[in-house]
Amino acid sequence: KVDAAYPGPALTGSLDAAGRLTFGAATEIDATLSGRDIHIAGTDLGQMTGTLVGSINSPDDPLHLDLRDDTGGITATAELSADAVLQGEVRVRGFSLEEVRPLVPPGALRGLEGDADGVITFDGPLMDPAALVVVALLDRVSLTVGDDALTNEAPVRVIVQDGFLTLAPMRLMGERT
Repeated sequence: KVDAAYPGPALTGSLDAAGRLTFGAATEIDATLSGRDIHIAGTDLGQMTGTLVGSINSPDDPLHLDLRDDTGGITATAELSADAVLQGEVRVRGFSLEEVRPLVPPGALRGLEGDADGVITFDGPLMDPAALVVVALLDRVSLTVGDDALTNEAPVRVIVQDGFLTLAPMRLMGERT
């Protein structure tokens, strides 16, 4: 059991690991992971499986994580460098807007329903989540506002940096738009 403070979004769930942990100048890890009831900021990621391979405190062999959910709708890769810089990407397919609601201010997405496919990249210091740069490139967006269905005409780009969310100019198309 690990008890550690992390200033980012709340992480909960159970994670089982099997593999090898070697202690030396750099701690080496080679593990298979299986998680259940994984939640980030209240968002349920469900059953997750993956691998964790690499070294802690080694500039030549960063810690590398590969994860996927049980439906294949979410896949993720991440690397953690010796100086605790986190880089990675999350690929989503059929990702529901409902999963995003806990991460935005209450009422920010009022009246909207929908889902998306795309890639989310992140880069920055692990222990300072506010300094992470997050870029989402959504190839497919499908929204419903009341009785109106909307889809994107081209990829939608969203950037979160320095406490600001920037939505690049985009066009949503619908039957009456």
